[in-house]
Amino acid sequence: MLRSITSLRTPLEDDLTRLLESSVPSPRDCRLVRRVLGWDGRRGCGLKDAGEELRITRERARQIYDQAIEQLCNAEVSSALDEVLAFVNRMSNRAAGDIETELLLRRFTRYPFAIRALVKTAQIFGRALKFTLEETGGKLFVVAGPGVVRSIIKAALRSSGRRGVQTVSALCSAIPEIHRRRTGRLFIRQVLNTRRDIRWLDSAEEAFWLASVPRNPMVRCLKKVICYVSPVALSDLHRAIGRLPAKQRAAISRRLLINFCRQVPLCRVTNGCLERVTQLAASKLISDAERIVCQILMQNGNELAIERLRSLCASAGVSKPNLWRIVLHSPLIFRRAPRIYSVITAASDRIEAVKGPTV
Repeated sequence: MLRSITSLRTPLEDDLTRLLESSVPSPRDCRLVRRVLGWDGRRGCGLKDAGEELRITRERARQIYDQAIEQLCNAEVSSALDEVLAFVNRMSNRAAGDIETELLLRRFTRYPFAIRALVKTAQIFGRALKFTLEETGGKLFVVAGPGVVRSIIKAALRSSGRRGVQTVSALCSAIPEIHRRRTGRLFIRQVLNTRRDIRWLDSAEEAFWLASVPRNPMVRCLKKVICYVSPVALSDLHRAIGRLPAKQRAAISRRLLINFCRQVPLCRVTNGCLERVTQLAASKLISDAERIVCQILMQNGNELAIERLRSLCASAGVSKPNLWRIVLHSPLIFRRAPRIYSVITAASDRIEAVKGPTV
């Protein structure tokens, strides 16, 4: 049934061309209007380009176009335009190119009808649009309401600064409620893929991070670990990331962690280990208190009960609140057993000492 209805449908360009030819007697004038509005299958153009094709000046092209549009405005357009606009509205929150393809496949149009040209056509015939157009990264989107694309990007940037790695599913919930209508995963992926800094961690394009976002907690954690010790086992790094505060912690599998590490330029993954390949400033990554706690642990066999560790740290000038913060959240420390703590070590059983302000 759908196929028969589709086959009987008159393409929008044909309907508009018939209306144009019945309102504007000059074939040349009709050709110019069709060229400017994209009714000829060539996606539309400016008056200057259309005039050059017809070997007339831009001003003459404007005069012809304005006169033709004035005649068209008084004509009665068929329901074809309204049907196309209704379909585009139902398809909103998608890339404009996808909707143009869908219009062609369903035979609403004879050619890939440019959405911008469709909007211009609708305005000529006084149609009120229920959708709007937004552009980002050179890609055009049809959206249900203004600000949807910007809302997605802002949510992604905000979440990247908080957790580092995130998922498209979680981002759906992070978008303001006013912009959630028909905002699905496909649309979010299309918007994110306009960014040059997008880094996908899986083939399904579900988990990602934005490489240009500063103070990424995952990147900072990775830097801190490999600044203190290199190479480090990926299993130890995975455990270190799990010690980040809850607001900064991203649920990430070991497979995704490996992909993440491969995308960070300051390290490389080899034989199940992560190795530093560039210099890092230890003073900016590891606090004095952290360094003291790590040294105390290493000087005492890398295994201390919390009571003994607290006593030694107090003697070294590390306050109790500072020690608890380090014990609970530092990626360099881990709990070997209940109330027993150790410091992360190199995969080769060799620890590189943290040197001075810079390394």
